[in-house]
Amino acid sequence: MMKMSLLPPPLVALLCAWLMQWGLPLEGGEWGRGSWLLAALLWGLAALLGVGALLGFRHAGTTVNPRRPDRSSALVISGVYRYSRNPMYLGVLLLLLLWALWLGGGWWGAMLFWLWMDRLQIPREEQALGRRFGADYERYCQQVRRWC
Repeated sequence: MMKMSLLPPPLVALLCAWLMQWGLPLEGGEWGRGSWLLAALLWGLAALLGVGALLGFRHAGTTVNPRRPDRSSALVISGVYRYSRNPMYLGVLLLLLLWALWLGGGWWGAMLFWLWMDRLQIPREEQALGRRFGADYERYCQQVRRWC
């Protein structure tokens, strides 16, 4: 049994979102027309990435459990995975940026999530997938960036 990280990624995201509120005014940031447009763009892109990633995993009939990539039965490289090796994490990062926009600050929380995923979670997943899928996964990693 391979232990991926101390905390599952959704919990890391929720903790980062919760921590982002510290030291900020309760009423949040001011929203103008540009803010709403940016928010809609971030929300739409995050939804596209997240739903696209989940559908890709479902179509391939493989696990979405980030703590057990060693149980993957297929290497998903189509759909949103043609552009990013981690579209679910990228979508969550965009949602955290949207949360920071709503709060009017706390951008560092999105950076904290990115660092956790990039330095702790993703390398462990990549090792497991490399062992599981070998040269096919190596080729995929050479063709598609980790984040986008």
